[in-house]
This record gives sequence, structure tokens and C-alpha cells, in this order.
Amino acid sequence: SDVLGNRHPYTAYSYDTLALAELGLGNIDAAEKAAQISADIRIDVLGPSHPRCAVAHMTLAKVRSAQGLGKEAIDEAAKAHTVNEAALRVMHPFRKTTEDLLRDMVMKHPT
Repeated sequence: SDVLGNRHPYTAYSYDTLALAELGLGNIDAAEKAAQISADIRIDVLGPSHPRCAVAHMTLAKVRSAQGLGKEAIDEAAKAHTVNEAALRVMHPFRKTTEDLLRDMVMKHPT
């Protein structure tokens, strides 16, 4: 962060990667912190409708799911899918990725 700064999209990418690594290690609190920092940077710098924000919402969905927060996990997955639906062409593979995540969250956390 010394070169690019604390609010650069690449810094957000690093936090997102850290969040997924911490989640994989079972460090849910650390994953949540890193995921939230990534989301905050991306939303502030790129705007909430940028496809990179969808990535941040996807990571937050995975963290919320691991925390047992089903409604919040579904909400984050829905945000990711909404962003990608609006920003990407119909056949773009990231649209399918967010659609799959949303479906998986709904199946994992039925209301």
C-alpha cells in the first residue's frame, strides 16, 4: 500500500485475496475485516455499480455464509448479481458466476 496507497483498486484486490485466504484457513473474523476493507475501497473509488464491486460483494457473501448469516449472505450475493447484470453483456462469464453464487446461497440458506 506504500506504492499505490490505501485506497487504490489494486490494494482492494489484495484485501479481497487476503479475505479468501483467511476464510479458507477458518479465520472468519480476519476474513470479514479484509473483505469489508476491500468492499469499502472498491465502492468508494470505483462506484457501487462497477463490476469489481460485484467481486467484493461475492467475497462478503462467502464470509457471511461462513458466519451463519444466511440472509446477509443472500443479500450480498444478490448485490453482486445485480451489479453484473447491469454492467456486463448477457453472455459474460462473470454474470454466470454471480448467478451461481446467488443460487448456491439461496440453497444453502433457505428462508
